[in-house]
Amino acid sequence: EMLGYVVSDKHPKTIKVKCDRYLYVMRYKKSFRKTKPIWAHDEHEEARLGDIVRVQPLGYRLGPWKTYVLAEVLHREPRVEHELRGSDARNLLTYRAIQEEEKENKQAPPAAPAAPSPASQATSVE
Repeated sequence: EMLGYVVSDKHPKTIKVKCDRYLYVMRYKKSFRKTKPIWAHDEHEEARLGDIVRVQPLGYRLGPWKTYVLAEVLHREPRVEHELRGSDARNLLTYRAIQEEEKENKQAPPAAPAAPSPASQATSVE
């Protein structure tokens, strides 16, 4: 059983949790913090980015990385509902940029074909 905070929830039914462990080294009389990323199964997709959660080991693996399961959400991070995150926000920005480019292209008049220059006419010999 470990406590940590959610750093990614972009995958379906999966969260990535960073768990901290504190170590004290007698030789140097210093304490260190070790952070370990853990993939956990979140069946009902309760946890979101920034939440503090408790995860417990499954005893077996779900896929190549998931070895933990979400036990409970201890603290929920305040968030804005219906906020686009990650790739959804990027896709919306890209879509808007493409729409603006299309509007600019429609408004600009088509360029007239350029007349041949006299230098190019002088070089052609029949």
